[in-house]
Amino acid sequence: MIVIDRIEGQIAVCEFDDEMKDVPFSIIKGQIRAGALLVAQSDGSFVVDEEATEARTKHITERFERLKNRHKTA
Repeated sequence: MIVIDRIEGQIAVCEFDDEMKDVPFSIIKGQIRAGALLVAQSDGSFVVDEEATEARTKHITERFERLKNRHKTA
């Protein structure tokens, strides 16, 4: 899984497994934003996987809400 960790200027700092790499915006297709999941293409470019990004965001939000609600009842 390739995740955009943060944006620095025109560079997406991405986590490739356990290694951070800088990826220029010019080789990423789609809506570039922190937390987006990328799919590597055979030509060396990347595409934002909107469906996987949305599913991951939903999963993380749900986990956060469960933790927050568990803390309130404790």
